[in-house]
Amino acid sequence: MNILKDIKRNFEDGGMEIKLLFVNIGVFLVVLVMQLLIEALQSINSPPFELVKWLAVPAALGELVYKPWTLLTYNFLHTDLFHILFNMMGLYWFGKLFIIFHKRNTLLPVYLLGGLSGGLLYVIMFNLIPSLSIIPSYALGASASVMAIVFAVATLKPEYEVVLMFFGAVRLKYIALAAIVIDVISIFMSSNIGGHIAHLGGALFGYIFTLQMQKGKDITLWLSTFISNITKPRKKPVMKVTYSHGKPTQNDREYNASKHEQNLELDKILDKINKSGYNSLTAEEKEFLFRISDRQ
Repeated sequence: MNILKDIKRNFEDGGMEIKLLFVNIGVFLVVLVMQLLIEALQSINSPPFELVKWLAVPAALGELVYKPWTLLTYNFLHTDLFHILFNMMGLYWFGKLFIIFHKRNTLLPVYLLGGLSGGLLYVIMFNLIPSLSIIPSYALGASASVMAIVFAVATLKPEYEVVLMFFGAVRLKYIALAAIVIDVISIFMSSNIGGHIAHLGGALFGYIFTLQMQKGKDITLWLSTFISNITKPRKKPVMKVTYSHGKPTQNDREYNASKHEQNLELDKILDKINKSGYNSLTAEEKEFLFRISDRQ
């Protein structure tokens, strides 16, 4: 089907923020369909089987011991349409900013480690505070990972402005501050206490990540290296280059010249962003920047 081909092409050609978005949506749909099938095939008298409880991270240490994978799977798991909608919007917007200002290959490690930090803080707090450990609790969603990305960008570029609907131009530092205040207040007023605690864990990781990067230390390097090693493509056969009178053909020279011009244009745009902000770019420059980021 053309739709499946389009999805595959967009996934392969898109940047890491696009790939993460596709994975989250895919998991959402697969879990939804599988749970419906389980309920349809299950006997009326048998106890209900909840697939979500095998993917969401439990607060109880006794349960987490034999479900350790949930510290990874929970931050790709959503069961509510609006939950995944808002998380994916945040992932797309701030993921784009992340790959502009940070190293592109650190987006996935920050997403994963931000989610892990949020999950661990959630488990720790629920086991330290007696009133929280009374009721069985599970955490799920990409919010902690998204918060890590938001704070990684906001810590690096606090004065950078983005345009928000109904609010206009807002500096990143105020968006980050508002997110923290909302989460802290919600811990005392919301029924989703665990989720807001996880948000704080993700935000803390994003903040620390950028502080360390500014000191020249990448705390995600070990994970970046591991991911690079397991996803390294197989060596492709060496293609023969056609030579004319001992020199490369015109096509080869044109490609190298085009690549060089592209890099010069990218450096020019990034310098403009650092001096005047993203909003100073023309429509053509923005289109060029996002096209290049998607390819990389």
